Amino acid sequence: MTDTARLKERSTSKRTPSGLNITLLGGGNIFYSGTVFDLSEKGMFIRTNKYFTPNSLLLIIIRLNNNPFQIIARVKQLKQANGDAGGIGVELLNAPKGYVAIVRGIKPDSRAPYGVKPTIYI
Repeated sequence: MTDTARLKERSTSKRTPSGLNITLLGGGNIFYSGTVFDLSEKGMFIRTNKYFTPNSLLLIIIRLNNNPFQIIARVKQLKQANGDAGGIGVELLNAPKGYVAIVRGIKPDSRAPYGVKPTIYI
């Protein structure tokens, strides 16, 4: 089974590809960058070079049209990769109401990274 198939198998809700750049606040109050690979109403997979301990809590900051969303998430899985960007799968614990509209509003764009234009339509 491929890594992509394994990640999709673990997800309990439909995933939407993304290329959204985010900021992560992890242990020690240190900021890290990441790119959302795919997301759903309940979770997301984030490409990042920083690995967090499973079950640790993170603050995810998403900026859309100069409006930040802050979401608390729990790390559910790690993917370390050789030569490819690894990342973390997270469960969203307090996604705001507007987040569901973000997930539903993403429009595919084959010219953008991961096939999705990072502009979000709400």
